Amino acid sequence: MESTEKAALPPTNLALRLAMVSTAAVSLAVVLSSNQKKLVSSPLLSSPAAYEAKFTYSSAIIYSLAATAAGLLHGVLTAAVVFFRRKAAPSRLLLQLAFADALAAAVMGSATGALSAIGYLALRGNSHVGWSRVCNIFDKYCWHVGITIVLSLAATWILLALVLSSTYSLHRRCR
Repeated sequence: MESTEKAALPPTNLALRLAMVSTAAVSLAVVLSSNQKKLVSSPLLSSPAAYEAKFTYSSAIIYSLAATAAGLLHGVLTAAVVFFRRKAAPSRLLLQLAFADALAAAVMGSATGALSAIGYLALRGNSHVGWSRVCNIFDKYCWHVGITIVLSLAATWILLALVLSSTYSLHRRCR
């Protein structure tokens, strides 16, 4: 078969795209609902003080939110393209999808890394610079960030699987 001919996309392509859209959407919903307010008592204060943990306080979480929203948009748009072109997809489309998926995976991966660094600091703190742990106080907030990390990582792996799927389909066409 020549590389200019059209062939059907594998059925897993659309399923993977829908799975990526689902994980990205749930990840966004979880991080957007992660705010938590607590009364914290201290031996230095006579009465407990109100403290709040919000996702807007961390630039890494905001970056992760923006990158996940961009990944979600990418997933919706490419899922629509794949849905309407699944019966006859030219090789050029597969190459464009592979490039777009690789770019989206890189952005999602970097956002997941930034979010993981913040999550680790919230969980463990950093005694060298005097940053204390916050997960022992803001447990709901930390659970939400942790779930967001797992979902973002899953979306990144799904995008990498899509890159492999598209490039393998191109390879099969060229033989």
